Amino acid sequence: MTSKNEIRSSLPSDFIVWVNAQTAAAMLDYSPKKFEDDIRYSVGFQLKGVEQKPGRFSVELLKEFGNGK
Repeated sequence: MTSKNEIRSSLPSDFIVWVNAQTAAAMLDYSPKKFEDDIRYSVGFQLKGVEQKPGRFSVELLKEFGNGK
């Protein structure tokens, strides 16, 4: 049986819609602790709606947030 991580790593990056908190932190170039303490619950991040489900972050909205849009 193929694991979720094996399947995920074989997908083209533009097929990935959501990521977990650790990946979201890495995408924004923050440590997981900095992301959790300062970014995840900030007003701007919350208003943008990046965390669309508990623990699931929109890749598209993370890109926009990272680019200051």
